[in-house]
Amino acid sequence: MATRRRGRARFQATLAFFTGHATREGWRRFTPAYGELFAGARSRAREIGYAIEDFWLHEPRLGPERLKQILKTRGIHGIIVAPMPIKDAVLPEFDWTAFSVLAVGYSVRTPEFHRISHDYFHGMKMALAHCRAKGYRRIGLFLDRHVSSVTFDLWHAAYLAEQRAAPGAERIEPLLAEDLDDPAIVPWLRDERPDCLVCLDPWRLEELGHLPKGFPAVSLNIDEAPRPMPGVSRDFEVIGEAAVDRVVSLMQHNQRGIPPRPQTILIEGLWANEELLRSAGRRPAAS
Repeated sequence: MATRRRGRARFQATLAFFTGHATREGWRRFTPAYGELFAGARSRAREIGYAIEDFWLHEPRLGPERLKQILKTRGIHGIIVAPMPIKDAVLPEFDWTAFSVLAVGYSVRTPEFHRISHDYFHGMKMALAHCRAKGYRRIGLFLDRHVSSVTFDLWHAAYLAEQRAAPGAERIEPLLAEDLDDPAIVPWLRDERPDCLVCLDPWRLEELGHLPKGFPAVSLNIDEAPRPMPGVSRDFEVIGEAAVDRVVSLMQHNQRGIPPRPQTILIEGLWANEELLRSAGRRPAAS
């Protein structure tokens, strides 16, 4: 606190940011949201006297022992594990005992570390509440089955819970599809007749012709949207800031290695672009 009052923070140490996409810069290109995550972490680290550096886990000639040696030589004892590709959710064998480790999101399942994540359950409930406030009663949910599984089906669970509790809600069976080309999408829209849709990427459904242009839709993923649309921002910059605070706390309390009982911190998302969600009755249902 004294250093902050003087307007500067004394350098403490460097933190590692582990990435694991197919290429060295793959995590930056996969989605702009991960760039915001790293920017938030770097900004917060600087505020409290830390630096942060990314390490690619698939770097040629950088095996587990060599990586451990580099980190220890440079005095790096805190590691933030970035979200990983869904198919590569198991980290390489590594001796974690000397490091305080925090995973971002739910993609890393093995080992089980302390983690920080967007509050998916809250995000879905928030999206549905805003749809209800606009007068929608037949709110459909479309999700990629693999994405839903990685996030422990929290979006799905929140949707089912809300449908059973919201006054006047008309129940619609949600569609968990294999991908955006799943042949079940069009008949599902025709048979269930939603008057509004909640999904990850409604713009892609429009591009593929599954949704009429202008159909009322809410995105759970506006951080990657190509244009402004109503929905939930996971606010990756704030998640990055909180990740640094948490991993530094683990270091200060000498909590290292794989924890016996991992803890998860949830960060609530933000509702955005309310004015772009039309009220019910202004557009026909999907057909």
